[in-house]
Amino acid sequence: MTLRAGLLAIVAAACGSLLTISAQRWAADPPPVSAQREEVEVLATVAGHAITVADFESEMEHRGGAVIFQSPEARRELLMQMIEVEVFAANTREQGYLEEYELQRQLRLVAANRYRVEHIDASLAAIGVSDDEVADYYGAHRDEFEVPAAAHAALIYIARPPGASPARVEELRERIAMVRAEAAEQDPSKDFGRLAVRHSDDQASRYRGGDIGWVEREQRDSRFPAEVVDAISSLGQPGALSPVLETESGFYVIRLLGKKAASVRPLDKVATGIRYRLLREKREKLRGELYAAATDNVSIEIDEQRLAAIEVPYRAVGRREAPPPVPQS
Repeated sequence: MTLRAGLLAIVAAACGSLLTISAQRWAADPPPVSAQREEVEVLATVAGHAITVADFESEMEHRGGAVIFQSPEARRELLMQMIEVEVFAANTREQGYLEEYELQRQLRLVAANRYRVEHIDASLAAIGVSDDEVADYYGAHRDEFEVPAAAHAALIYIARPPGASPARVEELRERIAMVRAEAAEQDPSKDFGRLAVRHSDDQASRYRGGDIGWVEREQRDSRFPAEVVDAISSLGQPGALSPVLETESGFYVIRLLGKKAASVRPLDKVATGIRYRLLREKREKLRGELYAAATDNVSIEIDEQRLAAIEVPYRAVGRREAPPPVPQS
């Protein structure tokens, strides 16, 4: 390992946050110790840089406070650790480490994160949404919480094979008519399911007695054709039986099992979702305002042409290269 790599590894792993402190101090030439002594109490100096009593006390507090550092030996050990970091920092400065992109990047990230925590996150955390705001939103957007009318149905489906001859189609038509006539004569609550098991080609519902669950009139993503969904919604009372419905794919007979009228979900069931939405909107708005304020005294220029001209190597986007083809025998 080179001296440069060794020093960086030791500083980063052994000294933790002190790397940031030292690197920031050495980003520019340190002020003369003589000038510092006039203003602060200097505990030690390393390469002309002062470790002040205030620095030492802050580090003690950071590491657990007075309980840990009651003995002179413990305080000396801490000071020697701080001196070690400053020694390494002095070496990194002499060898140009602070001019390297990666270290500068880490320092900027640390500083930017601290600014974000103190000036952005703290303000966002203070935002709240009152019960009145939730109620006002609910009242102004009741259409968002409407539950459409729905019908619970069972059906028998006889498929028409592609390319079926007219004679075959007529045979299937007569068969579904007989099934419907039998369903009309039987107990609506019991026998339709038996007919579905015997005759239906809809495998998803056949062995559930033809039960396809609840269907909304505007549910155009249903696996059934639109005319089937419309027919289900048009049936009046539970137990009602549809006429034979003929579509391009086959024939249907539908039994209505239940109906639910359109309704609006009550406020207490949707309040949590409304509160989350309003909170997110408030935070996004305030975040934008705070960022705009942060840019007031910062010049930003973007070279769009250069940005567009940058080519990203294939491996840089995080994708794995395709494996080599399998040799053919």
